This record gives sequence, C-alpha cells and structure tokens, in this order.
Amino acid sequence: MDDAAFFIDNSNFYHSLKTARRLPFTTSDYDALFAKLSQQFKLNLKKIFIYDAIKDVSKEPEKYISQQRFHAGIRSLSTKWPITLRTRKLRYRAKDKVLIAEEKGIDVMLAVDAISTAVEKNHQNIIILSGDADYVPAVEFMNKLGVTTINMHLYSGSSIELRNICNKHILIHFKDSEIMLKGL
Repeated sequence: MDDAAFFIDNSNFYHSLKTARRLPFTTSDYDALFAKLSQQFKLNLKKIFIYDAIKDVSKEPEKYISQQRFHAGIRSLSTKWPITLRTRKLRYRAKDKVLIAEEKGIDVMLAVDAISTAVEKNHQNIIILSGDADYVPAVEFMNKLGVTTINMHLYSGSSIELRNICNKHILIHFKDSEIMLKGL
C-alpha cells in the first residue's frame, strides 16, 4: 500500500454534495468514504485533514449547533482514522440588509499543509477533495516535488483545471445511497 495524505475542503465538498442533492453526508458516510478510498485504491491514509469554517453562534445559532455536532462526530472517527480538523471563523458582512457569510483563509491553510506534507516526502500521494481551481498553483508545486497528486471530486462543482493539473483524479458518485469511487 502506498502512503497518502488526504486534504478535504469541507465547504467545497458540502456545496458539491448539496448541488448533487446528496445531503446529509453523515459521519458514517465519511467513514465509508475513507474505507472505500483506502481499500479500492490500496492507500494507507496516514493523515486526513478536514478544513471547515466555523459559524458564529450569535449570528447563526442553529447552524452553529448543528456544525458542532458534525465536528464532534468527525472527531469521534479519530479513534479509527488519523483525522485532524482544521478550522477558521467565518467572516460576516452585510449586503443589502442581508448577512453574508464568507470563508476566508481555508484554501490557503489547506494548500500550506499539503505543500508542507509534500516537502516532508513521507507520503507518495497527496489527495485533495475539492473542485476549487485555487489549488492549481499548490498542485503544480507539489508535482515538481515528485509526489503523486490526486484530485477527488464530485461531478458537480468540479474544476477541469484542477483535475487536469493533478496526476490522477477520483470521481465520487452514488449508486442509490452507496458511495462509489471511480479512478480516472
């Protein structure tokens, strides 16, 4: 088995799942995703980083509580998988009397962690679950370091540019409620 580090842009993943009408995606679904990725592609997932933006309890109390329950569920998987949850606070701004939440810094944090992991040369594979083309420069750099870069994504919300710059990509799709992975 090849060693791999897995980086999940959870906001991007959530919105892709929402577009594909595949919510909720539960803690059990994450467990199944990790198991299927590991078994099907013969990867030893040595590190799993999940990046998320924290909602403000004073501005979105119900969503904050739901998110904290989700994070507790993800943390509970750390007895089985090497999970690190990395977060930053959401920023809020008013636009036309509507409160808009904006994620700031998550992409940079993920890119820095992925590059740092690639530089360590302890993992043959760097997997980024996101459809965000903002990761292209980081992937280009990691490719120069000689690690295998893999873009994992759903069809919806997926960046062709990111898929093309990675050495490989894995499509997440569903057969009824079962998670399916297709290596491309």
